[in-house]
Amino acid sequence: MTRPTKTSRHWKTRALLLSLVLAMSCSSSGLPDRLLDTSRPPAVASGVLPDLRVGTYNIYFRTCELSQTGTVLRHMDADVVALQEVSKECEPCFAKDRELVREYPYRHFAPGLGLLSRFPLRNVRYEHSRRGINGFLFAEIDHPKRGRVQIANLHLDPLRLWSARDLARLPFQLRSQREIQRDELSQVFAQLKPGLPTILTGDFNRVTQDAVNKIKERGFTDSFAAVTRNPDNVSTLHFSPLGIKLGRRIDYVFHDRHFQTVQSRVFPGKPSDHDALVSGVAWSASVSPATPRLNAEPAPAATAGQPQPGE
Repeated sequence: MTRPTKTSRHWKTRALLLSLVLAMSCSSSGLPDRLLDTSRPPAVASGVLPDLRVGTYNIYFRTCELSQTGTVLRHMDADVVALQEVSKECEPCFAKDRELVREYPYRHFAPGLGLLSRFPLRNVRYEHSRRGINGFLFAEIDHPKRGRVQIANLHLDPLRLWSARDLARLPFQLRSQREIQRDELSQVFAQLKPGLPTILTGDFNRVTQDAVNKIKERGFTDSFAAVTRNPDNVSTLHFSPLGIKLGRRIDYVFHDRHFQTVQSRVFPGKPSDHDALVSGVAWSASVSPATPRLNAEPAPAATAGQPQPGE
């Protein structure tokens, strides 16, 4: 291993300090992990059982061995799982895990993203972000009781803290990230089919509330917040600048008015720096389900591309 120079140590220290300041100043969930309750039992709305369990899990882009990651996925026990930071090298591993193949016979991979599903996937399509480094994976599932549901797996643009040049541009990044994520959400909503029950999930790389508020303004519900007291005190991303364990909530499951949140839970996600999130939703009694459209073929277990190392 190359011995660090004085300059490299300087920038490393500066990066850690900036990460600390950023976390503490930009998000209430940028709190020391010892103050965060990351092992809560599932929050449950009493008297209602979920019709659909949707999970999101950023598995970390350097993950190539799925023994621990597979254990997390089995603990999640979701009907549909949205994955982020799936490397091209990692994709074949999902086909080698026989238990996961039995549990999730329908799967699709695109650059950096994946969907695992117990239900057939229809009309699967991927779009790279027009302004960011990540992208979005869209699909529709055939729910056996209530018909078609569209799901969008989002990996919104992160801050770059990977080099001295990135750090020097941090003030500009803080401004531009809001604009980029706003444009990314416009790109996502342009792909959604009006009137179809919809779930948005993924890694939102939240620094400010702008993206979350934009989604709420369109009538979507933050499922974890719907059933959890002080939701931002529960982190899903963990990092340790200067040895201080910090975290913030940046992974979400949103649903539209067709659903109500029944339960939501964060699961420990090691070896990733992210924890996994699973939300159980039930159909809203006040909204009629969509009529299924059966003119599309289920998605094959497709693969493509290489992810960018966004958070």
